[in-house]
Amino acid sequence: MTHQEYLLHLAQRNVAIYTNDPNVKAIALGGSLPLGRGTAYSDIDMLLMYDDKLDYDRLQEACAHNGGERRQLLNESEEACLEIYYVGGVECQFSHAPVSFYSQQIELLLVEHSLEQMPHLVADGMLGALPLHGEAFLAQLLEPLRTFPDELAVKMVEANVRPLPAAELRHRIMRERDLLRFYAVMPKTLEHMLKTLLGLNRQYIQGEWKRLDLLTDRLTLAPVDLLNRMNTAMQSEQYAALDILDALWRETVELVRRHMSEVDLTEADKRLNYTVKPIELPEQKKRPTCGGTIKNCDEWHFVKVFIAPISRAGARPGLRLLHQRRSRRWRRLSRPHWRGGRWRRNRRR
Repeated sequence: MTHQEYLLHLAQRNVAIYTNDPNVKAIALGGSLPLGRGTAYSDIDMLLMYDDKLDYDRLQEACAHNGGERRQLLNESEEACLEIYYVGGVECQFSHAPVSFYSQQIELLLVEHSLEQMPHLVADGMLGALPLHGEAFLAQLLEPLRTFPDELAVKMVEANVRPLPAAELRHRIMRERDLLRFYAVMPKTLEHMLKTLLGLNRQYIQGEWKRLDLLTDRLTLAPVDLLNRMNTAMQSEQYAALDILDALWRETVELVRRHMSEVDLTEADKRLNYTVKPIELPEQKKRPTCGGTIKNCDEWHFVKVFIAPISRAGARPGLRLLHQRRSRRWRRLSRPHWRGGRWRRNRRR
């Protein structure tokens, strides 16, 4: 017996006690078991729908009947809760909720076209679940979900088609060696890309992005070899990863342009073609040197006031200085200078 067969048998044995409750409307098996991917580390996920409020005494009796250990109740309320216990070392999760809860989540998707996580999780989980009790009721409840609304698809694409600004990452983040920030941006941009492709292919959003190989196989409109390129980007050096992600985003935006023309891609094109220009420093004006030709008295006043103090620390080439012992002032030979209320000129010695 394989792990898949053993876990299926255990799930059917656990469910038997719940089918005797007239308040239980339907039961379905979710997770990896309906997909045939049960392993030695898998758990059992069950969805139970009720007509009325929960009877917690019945739930405790069912746990004891199945030989459950380490029982936990999470998100406990009068109408719903998540029950977890272990049977033979296998973790068994039971989601107890009324039918009205599932009907409300379906209405949020089909009528209000909500992008919240919970309605999409419910729809994706229920469509992939294996009915164990109340098959006719489940088929009737899920029938509207099989027709994906066009308005929801457009809304999903518009909200998530935000390509990676490759130029900004390349010239700003990577040159500053902000690797933590780069590897925090990468999964977010991949998540936006997958949500864009799910909307383009009329698929509901997954929660934890498990079993991506099955997900990408369902995407008829997607970049070539999507899964392998995503995995390569996650394992590559940052500059190579950035080139792969940029190419994937360009192909994704082109698919949206061809197959969903009602979506405005102006902002997406701006992000793809965004360039970072280096800052150019303004040209600095050269200071006049003392050795140059002075045309008028105002220009000489500038040289006298601003250049002469600098020259005291060390004379510049071409500047002949004379230290006059009486006045203790520096003066330039044969150049006009202000003294005694008028401009004067030193005589050569």
